[in-house]
Amino acid sequence: MEGYNSFVGSEQLVKNVSEVVANIIRFNEDIGDSEYLISNLSRFKDWYYDSDTKKFGPKKFVGFKNMTAKKYVALKANPQTNSRGDFDSSLTTDVLAFLSVTTEGEIERQLIYRLKEFLSTYDKTPRSIVKIYVIR
Repeated sequence: MEGYNSFVGSEQLVKNVSEVVANIIRFNEDIGDSEYLISNLSRFKDWYYDSDTKKFGPKKFVGFKNMTAKKYVALKANPQTNSRGDFDSSLTTDVLAFLSVTTEGEIERQLIYRLKEFLSTYDKTPRSIVKIYVIR
């Protein structure tokens, strides 16, 4: 945890689609080994979908550079990081809005169905106010 005391969220935002996709892939690789992430799957409101890999990742995980399950958990647990607001998903809003499109209608319904299938693997369901964005 000490290694993340100097983490400044506004300086650690993803800059391009390839960084977001790498994080989505890493989320899907890491989740099976992270009880913390599994236990919080139903809490994530904003999900990002990569149509090439057909995988999902939650906003806070995909919006910061080089995220891993271990790093995510350490940043969440670090009182210094959280008290400064450096690991706040709202920091990722603008950059992710630029790198994705909002879903609606039939596409949104299909992606929510796929997200439900994915989360059911871990005996979880999405929040009722879930929103899905597609990476450009």
